[in-house]
Amino acid sequence: MSEVQGLQSALVASSNFNLTEIGLTITGDLEYDEWFDLMRTLVRLETAFQFAIGDALLFGEARYGEKYAQAMEATGLSYQALANMVWVARKVPMQHRNAELSWTHHRVVASVDGADQTGLLEMAQSQGMSATDLQHHISGKPERTREIVNVPPGISATEAASVLEQYANTVAQARSGDAPVNESIDDATLLSCILCDSCPYKTRKTTT
Repeated sequence: MSEVQGLQSALVASSNFNLTEIGLTITGDLEYDEWFDLMRTLVRLETAFQFAIGDALLFGEARYGEKYAQAMEATGLSYQALANMVWVARKVPMQHRNAELSWTHHRVVASVDGADQTGLLEMAQSQGMSATDLQHHISGKPERTREIVNVPPGISATEAASVLEQYANTVAQARSGDAPVNESIDDATLLSCILCDSCPYKTRKTTT
């Protein structure tokens, strides 16, 4: 363990690993099953984090009247990220949440009547549905054929996928009006600026 890591308090610890604010240190030999369980735990922590931030902001609003400006300063997160967390936390109360599914699954059902949320999430869990599959089920629209495009030079496939996901999510939210959005659809398209013209999500108008 490095000196820097040693100064960090463990968020999650076992005889084989320590998770601190700056990363994960493997301190022992992990069998495959242990490693697999660790990965599942890390995913659950990500989901728990997003719900916890949303729940904490709801409490702050009710108790102290705190606004997003203070929360942005405390967390370093953007207004839009915080607004989404609050919206999902408000729309999907704890009794309807499913610990086996991602926060994104819950965001998908946030616009559905509360009485139906539990059933939809249980169905997604039992059938191994992705958040996208669940969205298609709720909307009743068949999944669109996806166009395969080459990743432009200079960025990785992971970076390209992340940009496309941010872009698609922001545009979808701006069009639906369900979640609080401080960006217009035109502004959202700027998220794709590092991608080439073959990007299937590219909608920016060009001028001559």
